[in-house]
Amino acid sequence: SREALHTYLSPRPSEESLGREQRAQSSPARLAATRVQVQQSAVPPLTPSPPRLSDVSTSSSPRQSSGTTTLLADMIANAPRPNLPDADLAKQAALKASSVIRNNPKLRGDALMEALRRAETDAVIEFNALKEERRVHKATAHHSVTGGLLHSGMLEKKSGGRRNSMEMTVGTWRTRWFVLKSSCLAYYLNDEDDQPRDVLLFDQSFRVIREKQGSHSFEVQTTSRSLHLRASTVEECDVWCAKINAMMRTSVFCEDHVHSSFAPMRDVAMCSALVNGDNYYRAVLTALNMAASEIFIAGWWINLDVKLTRGEGESEVTLRDALTAAACERDVKVYVMLYKEQAVAMPNNSFHTEEQLRAIGSENIFVLRHPHILDVSATLWSHHEKLVVVD
Repeated sequence: SREALHTYLSPRPSEESLGREQRAQSSPARLAATRVQVQQSAVPPLTPSPPRLSDVSTSSSPRQSSGTTTLLADMIANAPRPNLPDADLAKQAALKASSVIRNNPKLRGDALMEALRRAETDAVIEFNALKEERRVHKATAHHSVTGGLLHSGMLEKKSGGRRNSMEMTVGTWRTRWFVLKSSCLAYYLNDEDDQPRDVLLFDQSFRVIREKQGSHSFEVQTTSRSLHLRASTVEECDVWCAKINAMMRTSVFCEDHVHSSFAPMRDVAMCSALVNGDNYYRAVLTALNMAASEIFIAGWWINLDVKLTRGEGESEVTLRDALTAAACERDVKVYVMLYKEQAVAMPNNSFHTEEQLRAIGSENIFVLRHPHILDVSATLWSHHEKLVVVD
């Protein structure tokens, strides 16, 4: 690159001193040679502290560049950069280098090379800063909605320790990024990860056990898991144990609650207990009548003729009536997922339910029976959820 740029940009006689015939013969040849040299050249290595572009440029406004300078700038803008691993970074560096030539057409020799190297350095710095900003924002956004980030750091953990589990482990030690939150202790692959690998929720059985005084190992015990952890120093271990114990003392989940519940009773909650069929069916009918966009129903066994309201002096409304009104009168999309039973062993007859739903005759009703009989992975498995979701 240095030789190519010197050949092309070194001081030379003015165009006026050349005859028409000389210009016609020399310019295309010199331009073609320069094009080949620039395309085959490698990107110059970065230097620790090259001069800034503002120091190299001799004026605050871009200079008018010649046609050949513009062509060279376009070549550099499209040249590959194998020394930069990221494609976006390579493109940004190429555009910055091209900008140097466009805005400083009078630069020559070492000054130009330093400016090009500085442009690449600036591109790397800006790219890394943007990448770090995105990483921090992503991790911060995750932790802000999952109990905050009260304390964090790298710890070694020993695999295994899950209760009531069939996993087979050999107790391998691995380094993970641990985060202490208001309701749990979670760990991730690293500080950039926003997908927790496991979460140890605070409960009445939550304990922190120090193996021995002066050790940098400790154990966290919960109802579901016993996890062995190891810090890099005794002081770091002290900090972790103190932080976790302090959080436990203020967590309501570590206290004893009525009926041995894991959570305290709350005065305001966006839920209600439906203790019998009468309450449940009335709540379902009320929700279906309020549907404005979609209804999603999943069930192990669905009967369209079940009466959602019944009794003396009360009109009887079936599930079929409610779905027909929603799909046909209010243009609501209705999605129903039925468990496709093993007909040899169970009398669910989901095919009959599917036929009854399709017989309503609305294009707004969609039915899926699942799983397929050829799905060998679902032989000993069934849908057992009962859901009604209304939008």
